Amino acid sequence: MNFYILLLFLILKQSKSNGYHALYDTKIAEAAVDKHDWQILWQERDENGLDILSFHKEAPGIWLVTFRARPISLRNLRRYDIKYRIIVNNMRRHIEFLLEEIKEGPPSIEMGNATFLNYLNFDEVVEYVESTPRFSTPYKLISTEVIGRSVQNRSIPMLRIDNAGVNDTIVVEAGMHGREWISVMTAVYLIAKLVREGDDFPELGRLNWFIIPCLNPDGYYHSLQIEGYTFHRKNLNVEYCPPKQYNCSIESCGVDLNRNFAFHDIKVGIHGNPCVGTYGGRRSFSEPESQALQSILKLYKDRIKMFISLHSYGPFILYPWSYKKEKCNDWKDLVRAARKAVKAIQSVTFNATHYKIKNIGTEFGPTAGCVEDYAKHLGIKYSYRMELQRAGNRVFMPKLENIKNFCKENFYGIAALAMHISKQPEKLGMMKGKAKDVKEVKSSQDFVKPNILYIMFLYGALLN
Repeated sequence: MNFYILLLFLILKQSKSNGYHALYDTKIAEAAVDKHDWQILWQERDENGLDILSFHKEAPGIWLVTFRARPISLRNLRRYDIKYRIIVNNMRRHIEFLLEEIKEGPPSIEMGNATFLNYLNFDEVVEYVESTPRFSTPYKLISTEVIGRSVQNRSIPMLRIDNAGVNDTIVVEAGMHGREWISVMTAVYLIAKLVREGDDFPELGRLNWFIIPCLNPDGYYHSLQIEGYTFHRKNLNVEYCPPKQYNCSIESCGVDLNRNFAFHDIKVGIHGNPCVGTYGGRRSFSEPESQALQSILKLYKDRIKMFISLHSYGPFILYPWSYKKEKCNDWKDLVRAARKAVKAIQSVTFNATHYKIKNIGTEFGPTAGCVEDYAKHLGIKYSYRMELQRAGNRVFMPKLENIKNFCKENFYGIAALAMHISKQPEKLGMMKGKAKDVKEVKSSQDFVKPNILYIMFLYGALLN
């Protein structure tokens, strides 16, 4: 049986302008490999820093995979007689074209409104989030918080929508992986709909919303630059990288935040080589970005009815567990709710988008340290990872004209999930047989104080 593999080869050269490395001779290729050759690809990841961008099982024993590799991996494919077909000959030029397209494209913000005709840069994301509190009403308080700061001291903003008399809360996080731009845009679209058009979706007003549009601001910022950390997945913690024992470049370094949430002793899928895309850090919750999200989930765990982590690409709606080949005990409830999302997306799709509902551990193999597992472990019943739409050979970068439509589809999916969950009689989040806890790193944000404006808001609502 063959595996049909989509391969992304990246060859790096030293950038004279800033001392870092930049994408130079990148190729996207398609190859058919058997099971033995599939194992070789994973060996290349472990030994030569292969960066797997995306993979999923299409059928028993069949995966579609996207990854990046140094020249040695390309030579090894030839040595093992793994045939491939080039799809994009030079990814650097391709990315340069995409970034120029963004630069020369329509404005991303007009009159304070996000247009969704172009990608927002990080400063624009922050500016937009900070502009929303003016839409508060006597019964809906909109506020913003900085829940933490990144390695490079960028703020991690969170938008809060607190509806009077409402306790149940939805938490949506995006931008954990810097290069997954459409996840950030989807989160901003969700904010725009809830803040500006909330009256059109009254059922969503029965919930409070905490939306973190860009958990990894350093990665997102640098992924939009042609020099340095272009196409970057991880955060920018390069304190111990590149280590002398590995032959890698500095832009390969950092911590994969979605391997930094381990609450158990299992380390499957977490790589110890800082050059590899799935490097999980020196310990669980070692990174300021993961600590920031941890603090919110821990502080409000008894109020949170659903947690969604937005990524790209799929399209998939994924549910725990990730760290082992087992479904969570209440997986049928999660699948039932996810079907509502799939149906809603299909009702508005412009591109025949069909999300598949999958369990992570059984479908893709165990991967520890993922945030959806951590949220589930805390007792948040409905915990998902949404892998958003794929952009063809543009990888994580949908065309500008597709941004708004993709975001619209995703919004209706998230809204359908939320509306279904809001009708459930109670939050049945606590589970039996939790995995063995490990000592958790506390963030300085662990004990975020209630917003005084929120207290005043509730008091005023009661008087009315």
